[in-house]
Amino acid sequence: MYWPVQPRLPQSGITHSLDFPIDVDYDMSPSLDMLIGACRPHSVSGLEDFSEHESLFYPPHLPLTTTLEIANHPILEAVRNTLFPTLPTGHYLMTIRDKLQIWLKGSGMRAPLKPAETRVATILVTLPVRFRGGDLVVRSADGNEEKYHGRGGKVGDMEWTAFMADCDHEIEPVTKGCRVTISYAVHLKSFGPAGAQPDPLIHPSDRFLDLLSPVL
Repeated sequence: MYWPVQPRLPQSGITHSLDFPIDVDYDMSPSLDMLIGACRPHSVSGLEDFSEHESLFYPPHLPLTTTLEIANHPILEAVRNTLFPTLPTGHYLMTIRDKLQIWLKGSGMRAPLKPAETRVATILVTLPVRFRGGDLVVRSADGNEEKYHGRGGKVGDMEWTAFMADCDHEIEPVTKGCRVTISYAVHLKSFGPAGAQPDPLIHPSDRFLDLLSPVL
């Protein structure tokens, strides 16, 4: 993962890279320390803060390049098979990176449900930074609740959780270490005029047809 230092530093053109896994209790990476310094606390409005310290997020206007590419992992296929098993032919899922968030020791967050707009699901990827506590709690629209303990950022396969857009979620306070996650918004698209909201690959127009005639 590569990211630039915060703009207020004079070396604004310098980039830092994070090498995983990271154990902040054993050795705090200078790059992670810089990343934490570039983050900002979540606004109180829209979030219910029940923890000792504020959770942090990486400002969306700052560049962030990750070596993680969802399209190169079977995540979307698993999300489709599990959350959308009856998805009609001609429809597909796509992801847009939402934000990077950090929970230091003593911090947690309860996020209220937001309008889904065109989002149909959310994917939370937990980066391999060691931590304890910080369990993920997901609540469905009908009131059901599930808690995911995870592996605490231990080395192994990439850890991720997906849930529907009509669910809200909560990160319980971290008791040790540092939890770092990247969230992705999942959107539903279609090829051609399929579905209630057609999204054709090409929108014909008179100019398009005029340009196409010489080719044919």
